[in-house]
Amino acid sequence: MICPKCSREMGSDASVCPYCGFTFQTPKQGDETYTAPYASTPFSSTMPGASYSSPTPRQVPPPPPYQASYQAFINQTQNEPLSIGQYIGMILLTCIPVVGLILMIVWAAGKNTNANRRHFAAAVLILKALVLIFLLGACIVFFIYHTPLFLYFYR
Repeated sequence: MICPKCSREMGSDASVCPYCGFTFQTPKQGDETYTAPYASTPFSSTMPGASYSSPTPRQVPPPPPYQASYQAFINQTQNEPLSIGQYIGMILLTCIPVVGLILMIVWAAGKNTNANRRHFAAAVLILKALVLIFLLGACIVFFIYHTPLFLYFYR
């Protein structure tokens, strides 16, 4: 016989589990039999204490009751439009030099981030990269074309 609480094997005539102390009740004459949910679904491994020659399947527990509602909440918040205040807050956060860059990278690469925030962060990162490339190009052009003037005036 197998204890339903700790899933360990014990003697067939035991009324109390020696491992966890679970007390078995014998069914009375008029009682209906109860079948546990997922009773026919086997577990992939054997139970603790079972021999390897005759593995005993274990019941798979039901999924947590909050898992489906949490996933629905995540899907809803990912596609929800952002308010004007949230956009203003994101724009102000991008003005902070290092923190804004890190925050935009996290938002652009985030899997559970709102789709609008993720797209906004990707657009800001692309614009920052373009501005950086433009400024570097402008500095290179400035120093290449103006170096003879500096040498002429500061000899």
